[in-house]
Amino acid sequence: MNLQQEKYQQIVEDCATLLAGRHKRIAFAESATAGYLMAAFACCEHSEVLSGGVVCYDAAIKTNLLGVDQKIIDQYTAESIPVTEGIARGLSTLIDADYHIGITGLLKEGGSESTDKPVGTIYMSILDRGRKLTHKLIFHGSPENIRTECLEKICMLLIQKISLITL
Repeated sequence: MNLQQEKYQQIVEDCATLLAGRHKRIAFAESATAGYLMAAFACCEHSEVLSGGVVCYDAAIKTNLLGVDQKIIDQYTAESIPVTEGIARGLSTLIDADYHIGITGLLKEGGSESTDKPVGTIYMSILDRGRKLTHKLIFHGSPENIRTECLEKICMLLIQKISLITL
């Protein structure tokens, strides 16, 4: 394992340890990252914090399973803030967890890429008891680099959010 991989594994471990210490669980609705975040949490020491998730790469899964209105996808594209918030909300009706995390975006050329939404654009939404924290971020590099940067950012956001909770 190289230093970069160790860095990402450590932040997942730190996040999972904090979640476990607070008796919190997470669930993911992953589009662009296609299960990468779930796999990272499933392989860590405190994997019990992972409730589960859905890989919703295809728009039909976003609409049929997670309840995102097709009109929202048509208006904003499958990789957008409204859709990302929608998949997190839909996930919250399917899986019991404290944090429901939706992720959409562009890891490679094609799809809804534009000057306002270049390759590397990632949308993430964290739902916590009805409150949402949504971000649009732009990462650079290979698809593998973009998804690992996304993993790191999600972990950092969760650590920050959980750390604000008083015991």
